[in-house]
Order: sequence, then structure tokens, then C-alpha cells
Amino acid sequence: MKRYAFLAVLLSFICTSAFAQSDENAIKQTVNNLFTGMKNGDSTLARSAFAKDCMMQTVVNKNSITSAPTEKLDGFIKFIGCPHKEKFD
Repeated sequence: MKRYAFLAVLLSFICTSAFAQSDENAIKQTVNNLFTGMKNGDSTLARSAFAKDCMMQTVVNKNSITSAPTEKLDGFIKFIGCPHKEKFD
């Protein structure tokens, strides 16, 4: 009976680790898609890294006043997709 209990515990750790690895790989792929899209000017690939209704905020500290203005994702995606000489790497 102890063998079965040990085996059950061992399998639960293996399964949990496999799911965590899968989640980690999916997250890494999403981030890599964003940076590849930025580098190649591929706005479709870059957009795929964001949730449908996401908010973009930039933290600004000007004259010791901190603010976080909200912007639309569309402006950022358009910026990536417009022709430009530089590579955003």
C-alpha cells in the first residue's frame, strides 16, 4: 500500500511539473512573438501577444510627479507595422 501512495505522490509531482513547463513555454512563445513582430515590422504577430481588450500604460515621472497615462494598443501596433528603417530589436 505504501508503494502505491508513494507512486501517486510521485506522479502528481511529475504531472504538475509538466503542466508548469507547458505554461512557461506558452508564455515565452508569446513574449518571443511580440519581439519578433517588433523586429520584423509584423503588426499581426505583435498584436497576437496581447489580450483583446488590453490597456497600455506608461509610467512617467516628470518634475517629481508620477503618472500612468493609458493609451490604446492600436497606436503601438500601427507604429510597429509602419515602414521604418530601424529594426526594433
